[in-house]
Amino acid sequence: MTSKKEMAIILNKIAAVFGKEVDEKLVSVYHLALKHYPRMALADAAMLCVQENSFMPRPSELVEKIERYDLERKWQVVESSTERTYWVLFREEYESTDDISEAECREIFGEEYVGAQKTYQSQKKVMREDKEMFKENNKEKKRKAAAAAFSAAAVKTKNQKPKSEKPKNQDPQKMAIAISKVTGLDVNDRELQEAANEMACGEYGVEDIEKFAVLWKNDARGGTPPTLYQLQNEIFRVDFTDENA
Repeated sequence: MTSKKEMAIILNKIAAVFGKEVDEKLVSVYHLALKHYPRMALADAAMLCVQENSFMPRPSELVEKIERYDLERKWQVVESSTERTYWVLFREEYESTDDISEAECREIFGEEYVGAQKTYQSQKKVMREDKEMFKENNKEKKRKAAAAAFSAAAVKTKNQKPKSEKPKNQDPQKMAIAISKVTGLDVNDRELQEAANEMACGEYGVEDIEKFAVLWKNDARGGTPPTLYQLQNEIFRVDFTDENA
């Protein structure tokens, strides 16, 4: 179905080419004769008449074009949003969909249209989540690498040196305090707490962290505190027996 307003738009475009004036009476007559045809079928027929005719087409001539080119069926089988897009292009005389405004996009897609701003915000959210995931994955990779390094060192030490008879202080909270003193990190830091638990499971104790602190102090890197990753990755340098404590 084509509304009277839509018929007026179509007729005005034809009339502009043939130098005719369109009044309400003319619109009403054409609408009465053609209103049951799809608006884009009439729009296509009108443009064909502009290309092929020398005079303003009568309703019968528009019907002839619709039937010859099977325009009615053409516009009955397309998606409704596609039809609305072509109607906006015809009505506004746009050259491409790049010219379509935000308001016209809402007209075309209705409630399905998310809007440029929402799309941008959604993309920003995805990018932010991806960035956070990347950072967390990197932290997890480093943590696992460090855990593997000091676990391997513990196994090597266990195989190569006699284990001290004196038990090590592996209380997780005391381990966390010792790590905090060496690295300067907050003792309640989540990653620090996790490192303390993992190092205790890897047969390290408070004594080993204190020995590492001495080695680090004498290291060529000077007085800069080690990072948690450096502590985990380099603690194997410590002599793990209590003989040199």
